[in-house]
Amino acid sequence: MDEKKYKEFKAWHNKINEALENGTYVFNFKAEQIKYCHQDVALLRLAGEKCSAEYMEKFDIDPWTEACTTASTSNLIYRRVFMEDNMIGIIPRMVICPKINRAD
Repeated sequence: MDEKKYKEFKAWHNKINEALENGTYVFNFKAEQIKYCHQDVALLRLAGEKCSAEYMEKFDIDPWTEACTTASTSNLIYRRVFMEDNMIGIIPRMVICPKINRAD
């Protein structure tokens, strides 16, 4: 935190403490809840953008448009980056269902 932000925070903190000591502070739960939700959404958006940018930089894959879960993104990375060309992933017999001898 830089000095300017610290001074702003300290002023706000002193104001709240003074109001608490005087008994004049009123906590508005609904307003605080709405503010928290907006901050939460903004934080999640920024985290998602950072995650997507790193996937694009490292693997040239956009997880938001090419895969819908972390597992499918990991599978896509494996198939595009690590799996050899002209190979297919074969599921061994008896893994999915003992009565079915193929993976559909």
